[in-house]
Amino acid sequence: MKGIFCFIVTLVVLLIGTGCASTRGAPRPIYSTNYGASLTADEWLKGLTSGKDSEGNGLTGSTRNQHIFSALAVADVRYSEFRQALVGDKNHTASVSDALVLAMTVAGALTESAGVKANYLQGIALVTGSSAIYDKNYLQSQTVSALIAQMDANRQAKRLDIIKQMTQSISHYPSTAAYNDVIEYYNAGTVISALMGIQAAAKGKEQEAIDDTAKFLQQNTIL
Repeated sequence: MKGIFCFIVTLVVLLIGTGCASTRGAPRPIYSTNYGASLTADEWLKGLTSGKDSEGNGLTGSTRNQHIFSALAVADVRYSEFRQALVGDKNHTASVSDALVLAMTVAGALTESAGVKANYLQGIALVTGSSAIYDKNYLQSQTVSALIAQMDANRQAKRLDIIKQMTQSISHYPSTAAYNDVIEYYNAGTVISALMGIQAAAKGKEQEAIDDTAKFLQQNTIL
């Protein structure tokens, strides 16, 4: 009885902590890892790297842009999935934890065995504790919101840069450069990119405050 209970609790707690989008730190890749992938940008990325379309014709400015838009669309789908998962992971974990605590509380109340009651109480403490650690150290709501906001900003800035480049001819904006920009657009929607953006913004504000302080002290005298 005790061994089965411990196994179930351990298994559920492990399930709570796995499969979360936040542990990946990035959306699903826009390139396929196997032939069963249903939506990838493989064809468009291959065309950009080779400079040719599926029929072997050299890319023009127009066909280059078609490849870019198609690849960006896949990246947008992947990012949308990732974004929704980031928001949902914490809520899902909290729901599972609450359900487990309720189930073990009821089960503990129904049993007459002191030893079994103790096991249920230990299980409740374990689940509650793991949830608290998740909340405190890993994915607070405010942190997720800040990361998503920064990723959104990074992606929009990169998209604007790509759109500007798409007005150029194929000689001024070759397909290989477009390929690199598409990959950078994908990377803009990752946690690493968001953290770097937040850090850069904070550093910029810090330097601005330092400069403003120095300027003020040059123009004023502290009594």
